[in-house]
Amino acid sequence: MRYLRVILIVTLAMTFSAALLFAEPPKDPGKAEAEAERSGMSNTVRIFGKDTCPFTVRALKDYEKNGYDVEYIDVVKDPSMQEEMIRISGGKLVPVIIEDGEVKIGHGGT
Repeated sequence: MRYLRVILIVTLAMTFSAALLFAEPPKDPGKAEAEAERSGMSNTVRIFGKDTCPFTVRALKDYEKNGYDVEYIDVVKDPSMQEEMIRISGGKLVPVIIEDGEVKIGHGGT
């Protein structure tokens, strides 16, 4: 049993080390802005969401931290914009993020 624990710990340590070795380096704040300038793309993102959604709040913070100009639309406070969001995304899930004409539903990080 003791050897099994040692093997498990060594395996976990090796897996974690490999994950760190091949991990993508963190993005620099403002890097998105520089990339957008080089590619000719807009640095503005439009986010449909609601204040009580933690994913919406996280999306707002992440995009602002990375130098984007964020246009935030609270669909609870403006029902006509909720209809617009549903038309764009096909559903009621938030956040709906529109970046360079691409529609993303949900937020997993920028």
